Amino acid sequence: MSQQNVEIVLGLPLFRPGVDIVELTRNDAVSARMASEISSLFHEDFECVFPDLLGHSKTYRGFSGLRTAWLDWLAPWTSYRIEMERGVDCGDRVLTVYDVFATPAGTAREVKLSGADVWTLCDGKIARWEGYPSRRAALEAMGLPE
Repeated sequence: MSQQNVEIVLGLPLFRPGVDIVELTRNDAVSARMASEISSLFHEDFECVFPDLLGHSKTYRGFSGLRTAWLDWLAPWTSYRIEMERGVDCGDRVLTVYDVFATPAGTAREVKLSGADVWTLCDGKIARWEGYPSRRAALEAMGLPE
């Protein structure tokens, strides 16, 4: 079942090549289509957590909380796309390791950031997404070496 968990997570639209998550999230019509496409992949008690982000932790609840989390996260960006490096099977959890290519508001210059998140699945559905401020923090949370 755990490889299936990796496939579920990596199948999310945000990991599709070339997808601008700003457009996916801010555009109501696009966001509604995405929600109807993927809401069944999420557990009814889904939560999204940003541990120790900018010195504090924030939790969003429910599938609607997922969009709110993205809207909050994407506030300073005019474009934001993810290039997946790998998804790591960790049993009922999946570690995603990726690079982000994003354009800060007020500039035309794209920046590259490295990231990693932890996804927990329960009964074949995504129950929790932990967005870490760095790859190192995500790997430490999983007890994995850098």
